[in-house]
Amino acid sequence: MPTQNKNAKNVDIVDQDVKPVPEWLFHDGDFQIAWREAVASWERTMASGLKVLQARAMVTKQYAQDWLKENIAIAQTDKHRFEICLAIHMDACLNISLPSHVVTKRMCVYPPLRAMCELEVDIVNSAVKIKSTDALF
Repeated sequence: MPTQNKNAKNVDIVDQDVKPVPEWLFHDGDFQIAWREAVASWERTMASGLKVLQARAMVTKQYAQDWLKENIAIAQTDKHRFEICLAIHMDACLNISLPSHVVTKRMCVYPPLRAMCELEVDIVNSAVKIKSTDALF
């Protein structure tokens, strides 16, 4: 549980349950431009101080979540590529069917995955099973 300085007055603690913005997202040029524009326009209307820092963090998290719903961040860092490969590998190990849009997005995020995975497509249910990820590792 985060601690709070006894001398600090009326400072809300940032919600620790909120998923942090992935570090790799800040390597995406399109996101950087859009985020800077959004934060710059928002900051013009705010005062200064600790509340602004907390608000900026929350605005950044919300903006990142919204941006990722509408856009695809191509995996440019080793960490991001690893996260995508690990997610695909876990899905294969669990032998679960995924909505086709989830698999499609992952393949777009890291295009070499297309050649490294064996897929089983269920056209009726618009689902995909990852059958093999042997080429990943």
